[in-house]
Amino acid sequence: MGSPHEQAEADAVLPPRLAASTPYLLTRAVRSAARLSQSHFAGEALRFPHYVALCWLEHLGPCAQRDLARAMSADPSDLVTVLGALDDAGLLTREHDPADRRRNLLAVTETGHIWLSERHARARDYDAILCSATSDGGAALRRQLTALVVTDPAL
Repeated sequence: MGSPHEQAEADAVLPPRLAASTPYLLTRAVRSAARLSQSHFAGEALRFPHYVALCWLEHLGPCAQRDLARAMSADPSDLVTVLGALDDAGLLTREHDPADRRRNLLAVTETGHIWLSERHARARDYDAILCSATSDGGAALRRQLTALVVTDPAL
């Protein structure tokens, strides 16, 4: 924020118990981020869960669906639809694992890498808008949220 007067005005908009409630503030922040996301990424066939899954896959390299789900702290069955849409869009491949023919290895395609590059740029713009009210561009907030996620991956 800015001056003590601006801080007092901002604090006055929330009841004191809610202004001191981390869960309430996180919930409000998530709702605001979701609204901004809808306007920033409107018209996209693939949404944020697709972006997240492909980012993880790019990070991990070729891997089995259950390994991807474990890394994402997601249920493998929850990824079926997301991975199907990514496959249909040509952004990932499913190939038999040479070590175990019963399972498939997922990998990002060249088209998937291009799609991710474009989305990374848009995500940076979105992040800048989302964190524009912070004095450090959101760096401290990201560190704090990362600490929460790393402490409890189920978050």
